[in-house]
Order: sequence, then structure tokens, then C-alpha cells
Amino acid sequence: MGDFNDPEIDWESVTTEKSVNHSSQHFVDTIRDAYLYKHVTQPTRYRHGPNPNLLDLILTSCEDSISNLEYHAGIGLSDHLVLSCTLTVEKNRLKEGIPRFSYNKGDYAAINDTLMDIDWSSKFIGMTTEEMWLYFSNELVGQMEKHIPKSVPKKNKRRKIWMTKEVTAKHRNKQRAWKKYNDTGNKWDYV
Repeated sequence: MGDFNDPEIDWESVTTEKSVNHSSQHFVDTIRDAYLYKHVTQPTRYRHGPNPNLLDLILTSCEDSISNLEYHAGIGLSDHLVLSCTLTVEKNRLKEGIPRFSYNKGDYAAINDTLMDIDWSSKFIGMTTEEMWLYFSNELVGQMEKHIPKSVPKKNKRRKIWMTKEVTAKHRNKQRAWKKYNDTGNKWDYV
């Protein structure tokens, strides 16, 4: 998203009259090749005169990723409108229960020593580049399995939006005060 100030491109149709070697044509081709969807459909820049321009764009790979697109007056003396929208993204979460490498606990010196001891030139004789890569990657993964421990991700305990650091600190203080009151039974600790 941003100000795509390219006067050579007709943003209504996302086309240009320039030659195939021109930067404007390259940009249009990139948008088409990546199957990007143009969300902004109204002019976003108004200057004195009769011709407003569509220059500020939001391009995404999914038509449904932008909703509630609104056009607002510019800030200060800017002749560009302010765009606001809701962007919907999918968050990839680690699957629970599937072991993953604990890279920070790996024995990289042992991995390095083992890989350095291999006579790669004799191993690669008669191999294609792809076969060499497969051999190397198999050796590396084998060493990783041997020298990098794995851990199982814990269940994701999602914190509520309203549970800020301040609220968490107050909750912790309340729990401590309650424990102290239960331990002592003193009415002054109840306050």
C-alpha cells in the first residue's frame, strides 16, 4: 500500500501505453503476474483543477483481505485523501504436540566437526548437483537430529486483549495479598 505516483499507468484499468521495456509496463506486468487485487477504486488525490487522480493504492493477493475501506479528508494541507481499512490476515500457529528443534540448545561444534571430517570431494564424484545437494542436506539433517534436542510446544494460552501488563500486575498483587491473608489469618492483611 502507498502512493504509487506513476503518471504513465491508468490505475482504473491497470494498463499503460508504454513499451514493454518501460518501468511502468514492468510494474503493471508484476501486478498481473502476482495476481494482485487493487482495492482502491476512487480518486485519492485532489488538486486545484478538474482532474482528480487515483495514486494511493492498496494491493493484496486476496480480494477478501481488505474490508471497510473508507476515504477520509487529507491531513493538514495534503492533497491526498487518507485511507482507512480493516486488514484480515491469517496467523500461522505452531501445531501443538509436534516436536520442533530447540536451536538455542544445539551442539553446533559437534555438527561442525562431523561435517568437516567428511571428504566431500570423494563423496560427490559422479553426482549431479541435485544429488550432491540431497546428500549434503541428508547429512546435515542427520547431524541436527543427533545434536539438537527437540521440544514439544506447550498449549497456547492466549492472553485476553484487556489483560494488559498493568492488569496482570494488579492481579498478581491481589493473589499475593490473598495468600498472605490465608497464611496469617490477620484481619489487617485482609485490607
